[in-house]
Amino acid sequence: MKLHLGHRKQEIENSIRKDVRYFEDIQMPDASWYGNWGICFTYATWFALRGLAAAGKTYHNCLAVRKAADFLLKLQLDDGGWGESYLSCLAKKFTPLEGNRSNLVQNAWTLMGLIHSGQAERDPTPLHRAAKLLINSQKEDGEFPQQSENCGISAFELARTSKWLELNPSEMLEDVFIEQQFKKFHPGHRKQAIENSIRKAVRYFEDIQMPDGSWYGNWGICFTYATWFALRGLAAAGKTYHNCLAVRKAADFLLKLQLDDGGWGESYLSCLAKKNKVKLSLCLVTQKFTPLEGNRSNLVQNAWTLMGLIHSGQAERDPTPLHRAAKLLINSQKEDGEFPQQRVPLP
Repeated sequence: MKLHLGHRKQEIENSIRKDVRYFEDIQMPDASWYGNWGICFTYATWFALRGLAAAGKTYHNCLAVRKAADFLLKLQLDDGGWGESYLSCLAKKFTPLEGNRSNLVQNAWTLMGLIHSGQAERDPTPLHRAAKLLINSQKEDGEFPQQSENCGISAFELARTSKWLELNPSEMLEDVFIEQQFKKFHPGHRKQAIENSIRKAVRYFEDIQMPDGSWYGNWGICFTYATWFALRGLAAAGKTYHNCLAVRKAADFLLKLQLDDGGWGESYLSCLAKKNKVKLSLCLVTQKFTPLEGNRSNLVQNAWTLMGLIHSGQAERDPTPLHRAAKLLINSQKEDGEFPQQRVPLP
């Protein structure tokens, strides 16, 4: 809506109001949100705070935001980070990592959630501690330690499951966005260290981009998810369609996959299909984009891709693909603010 002020204004405002009401209705008694995708309460609470902030909800005007920020703050560990076990997903109750260890990916999620809640204006100290942990953990090539063994789900825990389920979220390209947002709110805090970290992260993005312009996602399904994250990070670092080849290639990759209904749909087979070999963590995997059976679209993947294209600057070039994708989302929303559940078939 920010980029298209006159486009279906009333419908979009109604959709946002329904979204906010839905977030408030499903908030847990401890003020978190349960994540049906990531692990688990830290992930979902970051996403919810991001959505509420986009709707103009802040610590000062929204009880749900205040409660969620307080929930996250009380979980911060001595090293400045956060760590949550996969057992949270099973118990439906926050469970810390064994030994109260922190995890860099979950640290990044929670730091962003607190930034969206307006924590910087209240007390930036928890943000400084979390940012310091990220900066000090980054490797020289721009990547971050994988915090895993045997390529397992153990970016959080030791590997416990079969190889096709071992999806490592540490590959998700979020940290440059976090560091840039942190720099925006704290321009004088460790300025040189943050700028060096951003430069290394951008170089890493460019180095691991696939030949077709996408990025491979070890967490979500798969190329649409990772390409959204990468474009978000590159945009935060000042990279645009006009000054960055990686952004141009990624935007063109996404545009050519848009379906007749305006959406996008990607199969879990993308995570398994064989085409180009690339080394990720300790695993050797091969990948190519695979559409959903019947060339169906998926609303979640539509939202990811729409956001990726917005970050690439598509609105300034040709907003038509964005309008088509937004129309599909608006027309699919239910009256209570939720969206239809579209299960991705698994073997």
